[in-house]
Amino acid sequence: MPSLFEFHEHSKLLPSRKLLLLALVFSVLLFFPPAFVGDHNLKLVTWALMILLELSAIAWVASHTSMRSSGMVVALGALILLSPWLIVAVSSMLSHWCCMRYSHLERLCDLATRTSATLDAANITHWICWGTLLGAVRHGDQPFQAVPWEHDFDICVFDKDWPRVVAAVRSDPGLFMPPPSMAVMDGTIRSRIARLYVDFSRFKPMRGGFLESRDHHHVLVRFPESDLLPLTTRQACNLDMPTPARAENVLEAFFHDWQTPRWPHGPTAVTCRIIHDCNLPEDQLPM
Repeated sequence: MPSLFEFHEHSKLLPSRKLLLLALVFSVLLFFPPAFVGDHNLKLVTWALMILLELSAIAWVASHTSMRSSGMVVALGALILLSPWLIVAVSSMLSHWCCMRYSHLERLCDLATRTSATLDAANITHWICWGTLLGAVRHGDQPFQAVPWEHDFDICVFDKDWPRVVAAVRSDPGLFMPPPSMAVMDGTIRSRIARLYVDFSRFKPMRGGFLESRDHHHVLVRFPESDLLPLTTRQACNLDMPTPARAENVLEAFFHDWQTPRWPHGPTAVTCRIIHDCNLPEDQLPM
């Protein structure tokens, strides 16, 4: 029996250009399923499964082609492995991979203000945090007081209030929180593709008057409760949003060197250093 990539005359032959077209189609499809997954870890698993599926499909196609050299197979394998990065780079030019479009930022702020109003109506203590708090403190001159390269709106709550938060959000027909996610969307496909969502973090009171939580990378974040309460307000999304009393101290706990603009971790950091869609002066771009 011939090997997987061995040419044999009884194979069903496919022209190389058809093979390249199929590889391109698979590469594009690779990007979309993870885009519809809200949870970060599940997104990574979905992406890995899509890569395995694409590898299997290309291997099957390659076994039915007239390729005599392994060079084409190697080239296709490289295309498969690089396709996520290539698609991200293209989306940087055509969409808002690095910095958000103004229309998307407006839509996100509509979602955030509705979420905050829903929590207020249920008398649930909440405050802006993470990148949203960073925007309110460091980027007050930007549209909607947002970090231009952030793509979500961050709200923190007390862990004891979490069941009430879920109940309040799910009782609002204009909000969508798919279980077991901790993110809120407006339920539209457009928002999912654009990755527009409100992200929740939960903090627990600990001994010694501290509040603790873990970020999305499971790193422990800890600061005194006196840095949080009593809550004050700052402008975010052009509205007064509940904010920690000592916002700079809380940002120090979140980011350490919070005054230095940096790209988020992951593919964004790599691609946006090379090509970005941010309409900002060079001295305002992150490192």
